[in-house]
Amino acid sequence: MKRWGAVVLAAVIGGALGAASLTGAASASTIPFDVDFGIVMPGEAREARVDVVVPVISTVTAAGWDEITGDGAWGAELCDAGGACTPVTELVGTTLQIDTYDLVLGVTMPETATGAATSGRGRISLEEIPELPVTGGLAATGGTLPWIAAAIGAAALGSGAAILIRRRRTGEETTR
Repeated sequence: MKRWGAVVLAAVIGGALGAASLTGAASASTIPFDVDFGIVMPGEAREARVDVVVPVISTVTAAGWDEITGDGAWGAELCDAGGACTPVTELVGTTLQIDTYDLVLGVTMPETATGAATSGRGRISLEEIPELPVTGGLAATGGTLPWIAAAIGAAALGSGAAILIRRRRTGEETTR
């Protein structure tokens, strides 16, 4: 009976290792942005555009300004190739496709402000969405793949453990 416990334990370990081999951690990256408009006079507006390359399909986990110098009204928008723009502060939770985007950074000084130095620094944090394998023309959801790997690992380790226990038992019986 103890021998079957070893077989079951080996199967569970094999299943866990098989499932873990297929599920990789998603990688995270940060796209920093930095702008210095110099001295901006009252009522004046300035804008800068920066190309942002998203190399893999990703989900935005954080986005916004980290530090702003100057009393102006600050804006930041991410625009796709079609010209659709989304304020950076509204990007969290959205999915970005592989593409080159236009990041539009701007500041407008109020009429009542005095001319002041303006600069800003921020970031867009991304987490990669792993690509799903395609099988037979339909994309697999990935939900069944870890179970297949777990079953294969469990069967392999369980069979190996059973063979070792069987050999040991056969060897013990012949020496008696």
